[in-house]
Order: sequence, then C-alpha cells, then structure tokens
Amino acid sequence: FPVYPYINPRNHVNGGVYLNNSLNWFAFRDMTYFDYDWEYFTIDKFVIISLDLGTETFKQLMPPKVFDEVQLSMPTLSALMDCLCFSHHSNGDNFVIWQMREFGVEESWTKLLKFSYEHLLPWFLFFRYIPLLPLYIFENGDALIWASEEGYAIRYNKRDNRVVDKTRMTNNLYWILARHYAESLVSTC
Repeated sequence: FPVYPYINPRNHVNGGVYLNNSLNWFAFRDMTYFDYDWEYFTIDKFVIISLDLGTETFKQLMPPKVFDEVQLSMPTLSALMDCLCFSHHSNGDNFVIWQMREFGVEESWTKLLKFSYEHLLPWFLFFRYIPLLPLYIFENGDALIWASEEGYAIRYNKRDNRVVDKTRMTNNLYWILARHYAESLVSTC
C-alpha cells in the first residue's frame, strides 16, 4: 500500500479514528520516512486511509479540496457528531474544521467551524504552531479543542465567534488522549 500512516510520537495526535466500522488515519502518499517536516511536503502527498474492519479492505480518501497549503502544524483527524472530521491551520492565522457528512464521499466535506487565532490572544503566535485536536461539539455549536503539546483545553463559542475559555492543565501532569474502547467478545464486523 503506497501510503504511510502518521502518528506524532510527542502527542499521539492522528493515532487512528474509529468510525462506521472502520479505522481511519492521516497518511502521506509515496513517502519513505515518517517525520513531518512541512517544508518538504506538498499537498498532493496528504491522504486519509480507511480500513473497513468488516471487509478488511483499505481505501484512500482525499482531504477537502480547499486544503491547499501545507502548514507548520500537521492536520488532524477526529470523529465529531458521528462524522469524520479533518482539521487544519489555514493561512497562518485560522483554524478550520471540516466534516465529511457522508462517510466515504469526498464531495460531502463541509466547513463546520473556522476561527481566528486573534481570539487566543496573548497566545496568538504560539497556537498556530501546535496541533489542535477537536474533541467535542456541543449542542449549541460550541467546540472543545485540545492544544495537544501545551496542555490547553479551548472552548470556542461559534455563535459569538470567540474563544470563551482557555484552561491550562496544571500540576505538571502529562496528558495523553483517550480513545473510545468497548471490551467485547463479539466482532463488530
């Protein structure tokens, strides 16, 4: 298979997303090494791979077509509201979340949220360099986003287009991401 899944060993972002009986990873096409160095990547190298656990087959999905610029920080995959989501930094001063409304249909990518780093002042310059991972979308449209390498939880208010809370996890704790897991002897396939 000519793609290589990418997992950041420092923050475990892009460690695989389970959705619709499949595991999904962010990957690089035709790459022979695993280290993300934005200066050496082109947009055509980015791909999402999906392993269907029932048929044990892979397929490649493309990111949203508007993802057209390689940024310093690696894009991320997540599952929000039962949909696959693709998140990335944009133009050096925005964070964007795209939602694949119909799983496996590349034309169904829809912009779910976009906010400017200006709302993160005084950390504006800092946040555009670290991976941001959407964790949850509230019923009112607010988003909970994890600034993985620095341990910040950010709550973004979509209606007012502003960050309403930034909380730094303290006490020198090392935070890693939890994954959904249900122990079972029954196959999901």
